[in-house]
Order: sequence, then C-alpha cells, then structure tokens
Amino acid sequence: MPRCPHRRTAKGSHASFDLGSVWLALAAAVFGGFALAGHLAVVIGYGFPLRPGFPVFIQIHGHLQLMGWAGLFVIGISLHFIPRLSSAPISQPRWISVLLWLIGLGLLLRLVCHSTLPYVHDGVWAVALRWTTATSGGARMDGCGGLPRPDGARGSG
Repeated sequence: MPRCPHRRTAKGSHASFDLGSVWLALAAAVFGGFALAGHLAVVIGYGFPLRPGFPVFIQIHGHLQLMGWAGLFVIGISLHFIPRLSSAPISQPRWISVLLWLIGLGLLLRLVCHSTLPYVHDGVWAVALRWTTATSGGARMDGCGGLPRPDGARGSG
C-alpha cells in the first residue's frame, strides 16, 4: 500500500478538545429544553388552559433539544474525533469558537423572540420579533457551516 504523505500528521498537531460545545449543549438542554418541558408538563398535567403560545413552546422545546442538546453535542464530539480518525487536523481551529457562538446566539434568539411572538400581535415590536426570529435561523445556519472559510471554500454543512 503506497504511503500518502499528505495524510500523515505530526503527533500533537491536532487542536485540543474544545469543551465549549459540550457546555453549550448542556446549557441548551437544561435551561431551555428541560425547563420548557417542565412547564409544558405542568400546564398539561394540572389542566391549565392552553394559551396561544403553547404550540410555540412545544416547537421551541423540540428545537432546543434537537439543535441545542443533540446537535451541539454531536458537533463537539465530531470536531474532536473525526480529524483524528482521518489523520488530518482541522485547518482553521480558531473558527470553532466563532461557530459555536453563532449557534448559541441563534438558539437564544429563537428562545426569547419566538416565545414572545404569540403575545405581541401588531406594531413595531411584532415586526422586530418576526425579523429577529428569522435572523436566528441565519445565525444557526452560519454556525453549522454556511460561513465561508478563510481559504475561500464553502462549509460542507
């Protein structure tokens, strides 16, 4: 089997494990997803009337659990193991924290603005909340790989 010199890396050339994605995943799960799940369970369990925001809370809970908890956890573990399995270090490890901040900001904007939107029906605040909710999707998309890389290539995800 021929040797591939471009596949070899010097020992220790990989980026160290960044715990930011794991902590962000835990924060999204505990403070967002689990807290909303507890609220939804109390509302349903004690027979409180379902207000206009109830379906929105279900959507936000699901989104925080899938994108926040599961997604960020998979991203963090993958950024550590996949470069080591392929023997190719991450080309721009300094972008990892920027991407995690974009995903975290997008999740926070979605939580705050989308949960407030059903209670604000018209006016400038309703328009601002709608636009901010839409912008939160852009921040999450950019954080998941839509940003151009410093070498000009596009992200893969």
